[in-house]
Amino acid sequence: MSTREAAFAVLESVINRYIRLDPTALERLVPLHGKLIRLHIKGLEIDLYLVPAPDGLQLYPEFEGEPDCTLSGAPLAFARMGGGERAEQLFAGAVEIHGDTEAGQRFGEVLGDLDIDWEEHLSRLTGDVAAHQ
Repeated sequence: MSTREAAFAVLESVINRYIRLDPTALERLVPLHGKLIRLHIKGLEIDLYLVPAPDGLQLYPEFEGEPDCTLSGAPLAFARMGGGERAEQLFAGAVEIHGDTEAGQRFGEVLGDLDIDWEEHLSRLTGDVAAHQ
């Protein structure tokens, strides 16, 4: 396995662990199962190919074939999508969608609407009282 392949495997694992922190995220990705979503990161000129599956996202550094949709934006715009900002605000110009706009919007909504109960996850490490504070 090359260094690049290993890096993508780690990135895929991190993304899926983050998504699974929201107990409903995987079921909201089900309608996108099998779609090919290309993320084009402007400025860095990096393309990532994502295929939603029942157990998470499969990540590919390259993919032969035409993507169903392409989401294109700056790194900060994509970071905000995964940080809980509303997808509607981001798609107001920060992230462009090409191709199947419905799939792109649904994917953006899943990422933008992640509802992670950080207190619950922290309480497993610190206990309820410390996590609440």
